[in-house]
Amino acid sequence: IPVDAEIVSIDTFNKPSPKRGLVVGITFIKDSGDKASPFLNIYCDYEPGSEYNLDSIAQSCLNLELQFTPFQLYHAEVQVADRPETVFLLSGNDPAIHLYKE
Repeated sequence: IPVDAEIVSIDTFNKPSPKRGLVVGITFIKDSGDKASPFLNIYCDYEPGSEYNLDSIAQSCLNLELQFTPFQLYHAEVQVADRPETVFLLSGNDPAIHLYKE
């Protein structure tokens, strides 16, 4: 996360077996002078023994630039191919709820 960024929301959940680990989602706005750019970063690490090592988790980051201003980030369980899966849901200044999975 850039030093000049403003964090908007944070959410985490534990990934169950077989891919155990902590998943962290952070939305932020990076101000680059004339334009503010919103982002969603999703961090996760599935190496055995590193589930709660924040340095290790930070190495595997999915960085997504958003086309809307994020408000609230939360997670929910959904059915994918007859299996439960935890995903991030993100609301913002548009009329949609956006779904993201790592």
